[in-house]
Amino acid sequence: MNFLRLIVIAIFSLIGFTIYGIVNEQKFLLSLGHIFSLPLVGIWYGIKRNWAVESTDYFVYFAFLIGSLADSVIIIDWGQKGEFLSISISLIMNLLLIMIFRKEGTRIYSENLQDLPKVLIPVFIIFLFFGYILMPSVPSSIYVVSIFYAILEVLLVIHGCFRTVRGRSYLWVIFGIFLVVLKDAIYSFHFFIFNGTKTYLYAIQYPLNILSYFMIAIGIAINQEKQETLKKLSIFQQIKKRINVILNFINLFDNKTISSLN
Repeated sequence: MNFLRLIVIAIFSLIGFTIYGIVNEQKFLLSLGHIFSLPLVGIWYGIKRNWAVESTDYFVYFAFLIGSLADSVIIIDWGQKGEFLSISISLIMNLLLIMIFRKEGTRIYSENLQDLPKVLIPVFIIFLFFGYILMPSVPSSIYVVSIFYAILEVLLVIHGCFRTVRGRSYLWVIFGIFLVVLKDAIYSFHFFIFNGTKTYLYAIQYPLNILSYFMIAIGIAINQEKQETLKKLSIFQQIKKRINVILNFINLFDNKTISSLN
């Protein structure tokens, strides 16, 4: 069993411990997941990429470090200050993910009308939820940061929809982003609409949080490996091209020699 499988087992074990801690109000078990789950996802990504140092990889490492801080802050009993810090740090993580997608070549632009739903549907759903359901229940101390978070989440979803990659990488990321929106909605209901009284919502939201970002990490890793393969193929093709030029030159020289002899 390799390290990647061990880390996956550790991540799901931490998810289980955390859910048990939430349901049974055991803060120690709850804290284990919040502190270590996202860093483990970052470590999984690092091992998967052989600790590559491409600019995209640096952003991924940093994003999961930031994400772990957001999870850790929420378990500290700081009231609305803790919520403000958690939302602010999560906002930074989503911004980093957007920058990662842009480094992959993603641009929100298309002349095809069929691409309009990629913009209009996220805008409609997220702002409908934040504007008509969540905002009336949000405390004034985190009202502004919640608006910024909603804007960043819309941009995150749209960038995910417009990623230029295809296949498994696209599917992993788009499903992961869908879970990000779902877990944020459940988080909002639990902490703001029900004032933290619905424990079962928290027990659902937390594993969705880890799974969503894990799926995004898998999708990014797949695309990074694909890009490296293309670069290697490109170098090989360049070498092959130069060898062909040399061979053609040799053949041309031999033909001239034969012609002169005749």
